Amino acid sequence: MRSPRTIQWRIPISNSDFQRLIQGFSPSCMEERWVIESEYLDEGNAHRVRFMRSWTRNPYHELFIKEGEKGYAIESLVYESVDESDQEITEDEAKELVISLARGWLECGIEVLPKEDER
Repeated sequence: MRSPRTIQWRIPISNSDFQRLIQGFSPSCMEERWVIESEYLDEGNAHRVRFMRSWTRNPYHELFIKEGEKGYAIESLVYESVDESDQEITEDEAKELVISLARGWLECGIEVLPKEDER
């Protein structure tokens, strides 16, 4: 990332959403523009889920997920804070995009933002 920004998020997610995020997504054609990969980080006892452009493998979003007493939660989001034309990406825009990608490519049911048909 050229200009990463980190925000604390702390949103609970279901076990099934956690499993989908960890499983990730690998595109089968160029029209599927995103790769979603995860890895376990010993340091911090967390899982990192990276959302990357398929043709460059450059990460645009990274979710850090931990398991707590009440289940899994997205603890933080690291995102690219400027787009290709050097326009600033807001925190809300980054959250909306990463949740939309998780819902669209992984069929996650994360409820932190309204679904498209509820707007």
